[in-house]
Amino acid sequence: MAGRSARSTRTRSLHGWCAPRRIAVGGESAGGNLSTVVSMMARDRGGPPIAAQVPICPVVTAVA
Repeated sequence: MAGRSARSTRTRSLHGWCAPRRIAVGGESAGGNLSTVVSMMARDRGGPPIAAQVPICPVVTAVA
């Protein structure tokens, strides 16, 4: 796949079985923390948009 970016190849492969504009992330405990980080990274880097976030008992530290 010379000449294609990894992002365009990945997006193309998702079209067959999911809607890229309706991505949800979630997890329990450390996975909840990871879903929060992934959501924040997606926001800060301009996408893909996260439609829903479902952290279950996330292990996070509030920083003021």
